[in-house]
Amino acid sequence: MMIPQMFMVVAMTTYLPTFMRDALGASLWLGAASLTILEAAGVVGALATGTLSDRLGRRAILLVLLTLAPIFLLIFLNTTGLLSAVLLVGLGLTAISQTPVKLAIVQDNFPDNRAAANGIFMAMNFVIRAAAIGVVGLLADRYGLPTAFLWSAIAGFLSIPAVFWLPEPGELVR
Repeated sequence: MMIPQMFMVVAMTTYLPTFMRDALGASLWLGAASLTILEAAGVVGALATGTLSDRLGRRAILLVLLTLAPIFLLIFLNTTGLLSAVLLVGLGLTAISQTPVKLAIVQDNFPDNRAAANGIFMAMNFVIRAAAIGVVGLLADRYGLPTAFLWSAIAGFLSIPAVFWLPEPGELVR
């Protein structure tokens, strides 16, 4: 679940200002402002998704986030102007805000070893993120940022089936 979705997140959080400048002809200042909008929405989303997953269920929230994020990115790639800013808010709320839900799933399933499970999850997250940054960068160098963003959005859809394989809280064998 982490690997395909991470391509989409790193494309947006690492390469968005460059994408805005090179692919859309925007100023670097506007690219930086776009990243600020994305990240600010991600903060709001991170605060909301954890609480929502407590009330509505982890799987349900994760399924919504994993489904909407690549859709928003695909639409973002085909829009300009104010709609782009609105889509950046949507991307922040859906793509950037998934980690609290995933951390809650980890902690639900490892109640006796939460610190170790959290550490392993975060270590995997950092390693996968570093690798994804390199892969997206290579794709961008070879095929251009718009194509790298497109492939990252498509990869994001590959995370959706993993939601149905998630264990119920406490279901893992200890």
